[in-house]
Amino acid sequence: MGSFLDRPSRRNAVFQAALCLAALLGVGLSAGLAQAPAIQAASPVPRALEWERWFYGQRSYGLGHIPEGALTRAVEQRDRPPSVRGFDRLPSTPLRAGTTGGYRTLAESLPEAASERWVGLGPGGISSIQNDLVSGRVTSLALDPRAPSTVYVAAAGGGVWKSTNRGARWSPLTDSLPSLASGAVAVDPFSGDVWYGTGELNFCRDCYYGAGVFRSSDGGATWLRISPESFLSSPTSVIVFDRRNRGTLFIGRSTALWKSSDGGQSWQVVLRGAVTDFVLNPADSSIAYAAIGNFSGSPENGVYRSADGGETWTRLSEGLPPQASLGRIALGTAPSAPSIVYALIIRSTDFNLNGLYRSLDGGNTWSLIPSLPADIFTEDGQGQGAFNLFVRVDPRDAAVLYIGARDLWKSTDFGVTWQNLSTVAGLHEDQRDIVFDPTEPATLPQTFYLIGDSGVWRSSNGGQSFANLNSTLAVTQFQTVGLHPSNPNLAVGGTQDNGTVFYRGAFAWDQGRAGDSGAAFFDSANPRTVYTVARRLSVRRSDDGGRTFRVIAEGLATTDRVQFYPPLIADPTQPGTLYFGTQRVWRSQDGGEHWTPLSEDLTGGGSATVTALAVAPSSSPVLYAGSSDGRVQFSGDGGGAWSLAAPLPSRFVTSIAVHPQLPARAFVGLSGFGTGHIFRTDNAGASWEDMTRNLPDIPVNAVLVDALSPDRVYLGTDIGVFVLGPDGAWVALNQGMPNAVVLGLSQNPATGLLVAATHGRGAFALLLGDPAATAPRIDSVANAAGLENTPVAPGMTVALIGSSLAAASAASTSATSLPLSLAGASITVNGVPAPLFSVAPGEVNFLVPFGITGPMAEVILRNGSGEAAVRVYRADASPGIFLNGTEANVFHANGTRVWDFSPARPGEELVLFASGLGAVDPAVPAGSPTPPSPAVKTLIQPAVRVGGRPAETRFAGLTPGSVGLYQVNFIVPSGLLSGPVPVVLESAGTASNVVTLPVVP
Repeated sequence: MGSFLDRPSRRNAVFQAALCLAALLGVGLSAGLAQAPAIQAASPVPRALEWERWFYGQRSYGLGHIPEGALTRAVEQRDRPPSVRGFDRLPSTPLRAGTTGGYRTLAESLPEAASERWVGLGPGGISSIQNDLVSGRVTSLALDPRAPSTVYVAAAGGGVWKSTNRGARWSPLTDSLPSLASGAVAVDPFSGDVWYGTGELNFCRDCYYGAGVFRSSDGGATWLRISPESFLSSPTSVIVFDRRNRGTLFIGRSTALWKSSDGGQSWQVVLRGAVTDFVLNPADSSIAYAAIGNFSGSPENGVYRSADGGETWTRLSEGLPPQASLGRIALGTAPSAPSIVYALIIRSTDFNLNGLYRSLDGGNTWSLIPSLPADIFTEDGQGQGAFNLFVRVDPRDAAVLYIGARDLWKSTDFGVTWQNLSTVAGLHEDQRDIVFDPTEPATLPQTFYLIGDSGVWRSSNGGQSFANLNSTLAVTQFQTVGLHPSNPNLAVGGTQDNGTVFYRGAFAWDQGRAGDSGAAFFDSANPRTVYTVARRLSVRRSDDGGRTFRVIAEGLATTDRVQFYPPLIADPTQPGTLYFGTQRVWRSQDGGEHWTPLSEDLTGGGSATVTALAVAPSSSPVLYAGSSDGRVQFSGDGGGAWSLAAPLPSRFVTSIAVHPQLPARAFVGLSGFGTGHIFRTDNAGASWEDMTRNLPDIPVNAVLVDALSPDRVYLGTDIGVFVLGPDGAWVALNQGMPNAVVLGLSQNPATGLLVAATHGRGAFALLLGDPAATAPRIDSVANAAGLENTPVAPGMTVALIGSSLAAASAASTSATSLPLSLAGASITVNGVPAPLFSVAPGEVNFLVPFGITGPMAEVILRNGSGEAAVRVYRADASPGIFLNGTEANVFHANGTRVWDFSPARPGEELVLFASGLGAVDPAVPAGSPTPPSPAVKTLIQPAVRVGGRPAETRFAGLTPGSVGLYQVNFIVPSGLLSGPVPVVLESAGTASNVVTLPVVP
């Protein structure tokens, strides 16, 4: 049938190949089947806030604060063409999601040999030891009221992501915006515009990771920044729309509550203080409640009420705790009983529970609910209520309360008794919010989304169980990354709150240990040995490739001053020799089993600590140590004697890199603002050259000297990666790299790879030059139907994306079955040979063999240059709907395609073509054509949803005469609106890509 092959496209190529045999055999397709420089060890600060002080303290050190608008100015300087001066604002035209937004690209700025593109390594979900898949800290979630399947989330350092299938798959929307640090995301109920407030409200000193508030009128494709300029620096806590008055909205910031009555054209401050929460009365939006809740206490702290739409405010106090004890506050209202208001309050002294209070009269009087456990915010003996808390009321039942703390708590009797849902459902700690789905029928249990430090989850039964929505959400907050010395498909990373994680190919990362993790790297001589620092003095080692870790801290002084994430490095030429920094330098020569001090205090005293260490690759006795007060010390005899280098600016030393052949040449990176950020010495610190030049005024977090081309120096900064060009100027490496904070850089000279560890957008790789051998490399594994990263399923058509996968391009021409080798390339899945549709240097399309089992699938590609392997998740089904260009491959019963001029009608039977629907009966050998009879049906019956409505499924199975092509026959449901409607295919708890279908009544 010729119409099936019309308008060919890359997305449709595999679909055509699957049909090729049917055409050759003359078989028709039947519709009938058819993120203070040093923290004292005895500090009472909770772990979560301790991390925040580590991260922001180094950036404010020297000046005592972070300059207002610093991030925005740095981005503008980076992106300003050399001929332009006085350009002090972002372009007035929209920034398009997924583009460089006018930034100079790598290909435009570097020699041809390095003009490669950054490739995202994920993780799109970490296989956690305790909690299934986890991703990273998510701070806000919003549902589109006009399209209930559309969900937006804002990640702490990863920007806004969008899903059109209730969280099954995610796409980033804000990679090109000046800041990916997220405070809040919301959808205008009238226009559908998406609003994004940057800057995470975490009570740091003058947090600058706000770059303003942005609005998108096209679902996140393009963004415009909203005035006023006061929005540029302070972080965002909430964005709330008045659902009864079009154009009225409120934005909570760390300094004030702002209101606009004209859709953001003009703004006024209506209440001052650190706004931690804001809610409107569900029945009367002229009544509003605001929480001013500076975590350490403030004269402004309290619960406030407005009776005139937020114009004037009254502090409420009757029945609430003494004002001096008020810390952070969260609010909740009961939609079904609007006079009920809740306030969850933290003590400002120790960040533990002050109390949960309820008002039955709209806030006039309050009473304590005494039954909530007093230790719900306690972790390691310290309170962390300043970091995360919420209170929410079920919109249908005012008796049902949810409390977010370290765990998720639920009461069904107005707070008399409580159930810990985290222990029931096995949730990761640190909960941030829940958002109820208002579209679920009243006859079904209340569905809600849960967000927290592990990512996003959804419950359809009131929190008794949760669906994991983290498989494609790449928002992990890395601190460092280390590469395997020989295997390009292995890496290890240290992350904030999600542990030490391992990259083994594609988006499939595994967790070796949970919690916080800083430095992480493989032993260069024995890569099965892995080192990491959990935090402070918790140095750990694994001897089995990361499966288990143990503490190796014998000899380290527990009274030493130490960073939250202290420096740990290995001597690259002396196996088993490690160096660790407190206020002094420590050394182990037996793989960390025993430690001895190499120095006295190398800092200026006070609270300062050693923050960066380096060993000269060409001379092990040469050591450098940098500290949080801007000092650098040098030793030429392996740490026996130390000399203070020439003075540098009083800024936090973040990184030291030594030239691979010249031990006296080193580069030092500095954090903070208002001074130089990168300095070079050619005489072991006797003098320094400021190499900052055209580099924006932004912290430098990591410095790396290219081992392949030592004249090339790379910097990881708060606005991405820069490289020192041949003319001595710094060039931004933007192509394929989100506008993220880069905390770590790692290089493998054997493979030519540079990997960047970002704070909130995962890890990215760049090929610096030609590797030693043209071995194959796998970058991603995708369902060929939608080209999205998904688990693989038996019988699924897969697109393997990478480089040097095959020596040439070739496609199957067999009229009987698919070959197991093409152009010298072959694939196995869990050891079983996989039939091939086509091969090319950059892509291989193959069919997953039936019968593979287990939670993971190992895909190995072999060719004449070597082999590459990845481990991906396996599922019983992983559906994808084939596309023809941008349109769905859905057909009428007569074989003609459904499109704008031939729309579908309610009651009509249609056929869609798909991949990944799993095992069938009777069995068909993988790679062989499907016989015309008997009908080959899927063992798992898929479900079709059209416009959010379930559709009757008449048949699901393999298409006669095709190879690996599934078809689903369904009936168009009634009650649909005229126009394009979304269609999604669901099977075994997994949803497909969303396609649109034109429908007329």
